Amino acid sequence: MKKVGSMLLAFILLAALAAPAHAASPYDLDKVNEYTEGQFTDVPAGSKWAANVRTIYEVGLMAGVTDTRFDTDGTLTIIQTVVMACRLHSAYCDEGTSLEELTESADNGPWYQPYAAYALEHQIADLSRVEDVNTAISRGDFAGTMWNAVPDEALTVINSVVQGFPLAPRAKEQPLHRLHGIAVQALVPLGAGH
Repeated sequence: MKKVGSMLLAFILLAALAAPAHAASPYDLDKVNEYTEGQFTDVPAGSKWAANVRTIYEVGLMAGVTDTRFDTDGTLTIIQTVVMACRLHSAYCDEGTSLEELTESADNGPWYQPYAAYALEHQIADLSRVEDVNTAISRGDFAGTMWNAVPDEALTVINSVVQGFPLAPRAKEQPLHRLHGIAVQALVPLGAGH
């Protein structure tokens, strides 16, 4: 259940980030892949995550583990998260150098080295202290990495929350951003922090 919950959370958060907050937003992600219904044998049409898989595939945040298998029951790893965050940041910030160019120009090191360098340069994540990048990522680290990947302007305020106890007088009010609200809604039922 934990594996399915983690992957489902990842799909929900990524789809939320990939979906436009409102019409004609400068932060709408372009469709870069064409999704065909049934293309991934483990994502049947009408399944609870089919729409999310479609969205994150179409905008290029994830591509599946093979051409025909997405691995919805898999465990999301640290490096998979960093790669998605780099792709998300690159799509939002459009700085001219595509991640494809970086990965094609990589000579030495592991396949993910260009992503690790990009993540460090753009303050998305620092993998230098991570012993094994193939370790499962925690929900909190996933949410924090995605938060670091998008510009503040893309995180629309959708509500406000009061910090402290619910009935505390004069508690400080804080804006609730779209990503944070989605993360809270997704994490609380799953037992955040596990």
